[in-house]
Amino acid sequence: MPESKADKLAAVLAGESRYGLEIDSALRTIGHTLSADNCFKWFSRLDDSSPSFGESVITMLKYAESSAGEKLYDISLGDTWEDESIRPTEEEFKIPLRIHFRDKQAAYYQFHLFPPELDYITGWSRKREGASQLLLLTLRSRSYLDDFIAACRRNPHFVRIEEISEEEFWKAPSHGV
Repeated sequence: MPESKADKLAAVLAGESRYGLEIDSALRTIGHTLSADNCFKWFSRLDDSSPSFGESVITMLKYAESSAGEKLYDISLGDTWEDESIRPTEEEFKIPLRIHFRDKQAAYYQFHLFPPELDYITGWSRKREGASQLLLLTLRSRSYLDDFIAACRRNPHFVRIEEISEEEFWKAPSHGV
């Protein structure tokens, strides 16, 4: 039996990958912004096999962010720790990414702005290639990836982001800045 839309959305909201890095992140942001009822009703009306699916998700993301302004809730399910000194630490998360900008000139001028200064970024290597920037990004944990992608979306020159292989990062040429 094929997976239902509700199951697909629930899996993405739980952190699994179904539609690619950018769309999964957008769906999680929508899920944190809209009520569960509205989120599932909206998603059930989409055809996730349609070529316009990604565009529909990004359109809803813009609506959800403008209507709520911020996440309505951010509940972490799991153990609560009275003594923070014994709280288990999450492992750092390294991910190679390609950030696409509107053109080569925008990528050139954004080079020194990416990655943005965010407290959960613990390290990075970067290269500029054409209209994109390649990042080998290290975050305090995997849980910060959606926040990083949301920060990228706020840049007016940002077009899209995609996960690449570490090999692709190291093999890519780097144009001067």
